[in-house]
Amino acid sequence: MNTKIRFDFMVFNLVKNKIAILFFIGFFLPACIDNSTGKKIVIAGGPSSDYQGEKMYILEDLVHSERQNSSIKGEFSHLEYNRSHGFYNAFQLIRHRGFEHHQLVNGRLEPEILSQYDIVFINLVDSSHPQFSEKEIEAVEDYVKQGGGLFCIIDHTNVYESAAQMEPLLSRFGFSLPYELACDQPEFAFKQYHWLLITRFASHYITNGLEHIGLLAAGPIVGPGSVAWTSEEGFSDFWDPDNPPSYWGNFRQDPEEPTKSNSILNALEFGDGRIVVVGDQNVFGNAYLGVGDNIHLLMNIVEWLSKNEKDFSMENMPFPEIGVDQRTDDNSIGDSGLSGYLSFYGHLSRQGYALNRAYFSEPETVPDILIALEPQFYVSNEDKGSYQKVLENDKILFLVADVFEPTDPAIDMINEFWSEIVFRNNAGEIIEFFTEDPVTSEVEILEDVQLMGNLPEGTVLQFPHCKGVKVEDRNSVVAWLEDDESNKCDLLVKKDNFYLFLQPALWQNSAIRNGKQLPETEHLMGIYLIEKVLLYLEEELVAK
Repeated sequence: MNTKIRFDFMVFNLVKNKIAILFFIGFFLPACIDNSTGKKIVIAGGPSSDYQGEKMYILEDLVHSERQNSSIKGEFSHLEYNRSHGFYNAFQLIRHRGFEHHQLVNGRLEPEILSQYDIVFINLVDSSHPQFSEKEIEAVEDYVKQGGGLFCIIDHTNVYESAAQMEPLLSRFGFSLPYELACDQPEFAFKQYHWLLITRFASHYITNGLEHIGLLAAGPIVGPGSVAWTSEEGFSDFWDPDNPPSYWGNFRQDPEEPTKSNSILNALEFGDGRIVVVGDQNVFGNAYLGVGDNIHLLMNIVEWLSKNEKDFSMENMPFPEIGVDQRTDDNSIGDSGLSGYLSFYGHLSRQGYALNRAYFSEPETVPDILIALEPQFYVSNEDKGSYQKVLENDKILFLVADVFEPTDPAIDMINEFWSEIVFRNNAGEIIEFFTEDPVTSEVEILEDVQLMGNLPEGTVLQFPHCKGVKVEDRNSVVAWLEDDESNKCDLLVKKDNFYLFLQPALWQNSAIRNGKQLPETEHLMGIYLIEKVLLYLEEELVAK
């Protein structure tokens, strides 16, 4: 079948200089890491030129840890795992809060270097980089005793041999790192035992304002100063040393794995200084930085460590927000199953012009784009207020729903915001999905549909499938497919600021694969469409 895609927004392009200037003015792009220059310190960026507060200084250690650093930006042209979980977005926000950001790219952690910084940041270390020498460990210990702030990221078990590398340093402060994975029961997790939804916090500055934080595969921290834990029904999944290099256990609680609460976040005063240890690298990575209150936690940490405490609010952020509402959802952004949206949510971080968020309660600000992914729960009258705020503030409300198998909450939302919409199949029959007997006869399923676009010459992408559904009002259609027989398959339609995406399967994990694998050719279709739709919405936001 010779089938092509049609967009009425052919303004799509990959050059977004205007947007970058609008949303990132005043920020420096991170310097390329080049260890051949002989320089020890690279200035990676700082606060915007109009920043009025006290400037602080943070040093990122790229000698012992470089795997997923602040120079790694998520991009649609680079789908590697580390691109999804680099710290580019996190350091954009840290700089915005008044920090000048330097990177140590050569040499060692020496007293004369450490003394220049309010915070020293050590991301997840690995065995491909130098171990901490005894002199470095002593220098870091003295740095903290004399008032410095140490910010360390660890991870589960002994992944990349990180625990073995990091424990000699952290043991000076009373910490040990067991080769385990912190797990919890489903009601305290995102679909899976090891993606934790933490709601238990001690009273501490760095936990101020937190309701939910999301961690993807965290290691337990044994030591002083715990401020966040798994539930009392949690457990540790032991590493199977006979299964390298996965560093995983078996993702279930075996008889020898006792039920217990694990600490995943510790904050400690040591001498005149302060230390924070976080049990998961991904919690501040590009893809999951916006889950729950992860951003708020990051800002609390850097301000507490630098002794520059000040109230934080997302209202002070200079970036637009793309929010995915989990109040009506069954945690689909944490679902790695075939119909889940784990990969879709991760890819939202690649668009570069906005922060992707996942809300578990009323958003503290009105997001620029609010997405509901096949709602499983009805929107309460109270929560509907946040949807109305989006529209009242001339922002975008975006619903993903399957016309042929809609959830009742999705039908409720369509009735609320676009009750007069009419769908037809390719036989011209109205699809009455508001009744118990929807018209599904003679609906053509377009398979192996070719998509050509802004791709290298000769590249062919394929749909897994696309149901033949058309919206009667063609003026509302933004994007659709059409074959040589004029059979149409609508993808995206809109009414004012309410957008409806009609083909959920294209953005589910079965279509675009998970974040740990490079998608094969047939799985690039959904990713390509995410990019195109986000570019379109970007243009819409700028136009407003």
